[in-house]
Amino acid sequence: PLQPRNNGALSGKFIEFDQGEFIASAKVNGMSTSAWVYVPKICTDGATCKLHVAYHGCVQSYEKIGDKFVKNTEYNRWADANNMIIL
Repeated sequence: PLQPRNNGALSGKFIEFDQGEFIASAKVNGMSTSAWVYVPKICTDGATCKLHVAYHGCVQSYEKIGDKFVKNTEYNRWADANNMIIL
């Protein structure tokens, strides 16, 4: 079971990276060339952490809505309390 989400300040970092190196022709496949990951502090400090892939809808890309999906969907609050990296 999950621990309750962190309702305070987030502990981790948001990191933008080039996902083009992992996906051939990202734009052709309907994906942005960049992506975001949220890494809680406990994960960067060496804890074993899980990975959660958060999918968004077609009109929720960074190009369309900025960082609203990345920072405001609450995944990060659950990640902080449950040793999860959010991709």
